[in-house]
Amino acid sequence: MDRALQRHTGIIELTRLRWKSCRKSAVGVQAEKQNLNDTFELGHMLQDVCDSLPKSAVLSAKLPFEIRLRSGKWFVAGSPVRISTDSDAVPGIGNREFLANLRIEAELMMFIGQTAMNATQACRLTLRRFSYVSHNDSYEVSEYKGRGSRTVLFEIFKEYKSHFERFLEWRRALFPNSTLLFPFIRYGSRPGSSCDMARIRAICAELNLTFVGPRLLRNTRVNWMLRRTGDPDVTAETSQHTKKTLLRNYHQPSLQRTMSESTKFWVVMDAHLTKKESVAPGECTGTPKEEASIAKQAPKPNCGRKSGCLWCVDHRDIDSFDYVWALASFCQMKLYELTKVDMRKLAEDAPPAQLAVDRIQEKLSWFKEASEERREWVTEARARIAEGWYHPDFEAELAALEGVL
Repeated sequence: MDRALQRHTGIIELTRLRWKSCRKSAVGVQAEKQNLNDTFELGHMLQDVCDSLPKSAVLSAKLPFEIRLRSGKWFVAGSPVRISTDSDAVPGIGNREFLANLRIEAELMMFIGQTAMNATQACRLTLRRFSYVSHNDSYEVSEYKGRGSRTVLFEIFKEYKSHFERFLEWRRALFPNSTLLFPFIRYGSRPGSSCDMARIRAICAELNLTFVGPRLLRNTRVNWMLRRTGDPDVTAETSQHTKKTLLRNYHQPSLQRTMSESTKFWVVMDAHLTKKESVAPGECTGTPKEEASIAKQAPKPNCGRKSGCLWCVDHRDIDSFDYVWALASFCQMKLYELTKVDMRKLAEDAPPAQLAVDRIQEKLSWFKEASEERREWVTEARARIAEGWYHPDFEAELAALEGVL
């Protein structure tokens, strides 16, 4: 229409309407693995920080305080210079408020990774008497009430409960006067305001670790759970989102999952992808069905006779030397059988063994003419047969036939 009206500016550009693309780019397999590896490395570092800062370290550690990680890396935290803080600081903490804040920041990051809760919302949580109710592979956490209905505050994995209880004990001992679940020691800022994770960012930069922020941490958890359960409804409920919000804002298409689902689909829909053992050399679907051009005297496919597979619609050749060697050995076995046939009783009809030999020779001729590499396969296979070196699948039968000749 713009071209017909000779407009230089599109009509849509003169409105306040904006096109919002609904398409999301899929994450490649390597990028997805790298994202998980970065998240695991950060999680290990956060766990080591929490383990290194118990109550005794925060109250009496000599500054600067050295923290060693399981990876062998280490860093120094805290400064001997005193910084004025608010009244939440516990008496005796002195100038070790950085250590306390570092532990709280690490606990906050782990909490976000466990619950997929928004960072601002998590910072405003108040300390309560929590109760835990088992739910699938996790716990629903709510405020303890003697009677009445309960409101689920968040959901955590079962393995995290002991760590969370340890943090609550540490937090109650150091900050008995604060009502916040994550009581940062602040100066000049409102209690409960969001945290920018500056301390963890600085440590990651110092140790050359990839910092995974709260938003990406939530996305990683949500997408990991979605891949694990395969159920958007359950994932949305666990992550405290609506299904629409989950799919619009958090779901990240996964190339690895798409490939896996596509493979599973075609295995069900395409019978030829379901490999089953064939009684003759090659592969099949296990459903005998004879070709339209099958000769009258040719063996009929029945998944019981090797010769019948040669005229089965669902039989498949294998592009390998081992298969060519097996065909050549099969042909030799049929030649031995042919020597026992009384040709005078067959009139003008060719015996089934002769038809099988001709069919196998057709297959070997195709391999011989297909390429130079396949030609070498046929040459080598025939040389082995001439030497009496048969394929293991036919070795015993041929030995028995040669023993009676």
